[in-house]
Amino acid sequence: PIRVAPVGDGSRVLVGSQDGQLYALDLQGRVQWKMRGGPSVRRILGHERLISAWPISAKPVVHEGKVFVVAGYWPRNGIFAHAIDASGKTIWTNAAAQFRPFGSPRIVGKTLFIDGHPGGGAFDLETGAASEEKPPVREPGPPPPVLPGVNGTIVHRLISGDRVFASTAEGAIYAFDRNKVDPKAHSARRPEPAKDVGRARQIL
Repeated sequence: PIRVAPVGDGSRVLVGSQDGQLYALDLQGRVQWKMRGGPSVRRILGHERLISAWPISAKPVVHEGKVFVVAGYWPRNGIFAHAIDASGKTIWTNAAAQFRPFGSPRIVGKTLFIDGHPGGGAFDLETGAASEEKPPVREPGPPPPVLPGVNGTIVHRLISGDRVFASTAEGAIYAFDRNKVDPKAHSARRPEPAKDVGRARQIL
């Protein structure tokens, strides 16, 4: 399962999975490369199924041609923060974190901030060394958006061409005409599980 949001850099989509792998897909859905976030293929029981002992646990971040990704849930097993280049080669790894990562890491200046329980961590972008810098205070986000005809709470929106896509906490996906957002202009359909990781599938 994928439990953290993918991220794109314009030419590829980076997807972290609970199998412990970060996948780089081209815009046709084909796997370009993958890298394992933990030190081995060890499996453990998590969320009522076998998953990696080091699942991808925070949203990947793309910055200046590099990808920053975190693997691992439990500090006693090890938490691994990585910087990766565009080809999938590891630039640096820091395995010294003592917190449970979550959410979306942030980059401020030359520092990577990763939220976690308890507390979090800060890492130098160039070397991966631990930093004593404190993360800036997060500004409160905007209220949840409202779109006519949507049944549920909107958690994500995406604009692509002349379409506006919205997904809800209840598991539905809506597509709107960007130029005329009204109840008649949308359709909703629950996504089906992908059967082939190598191909993109239309779900709307």
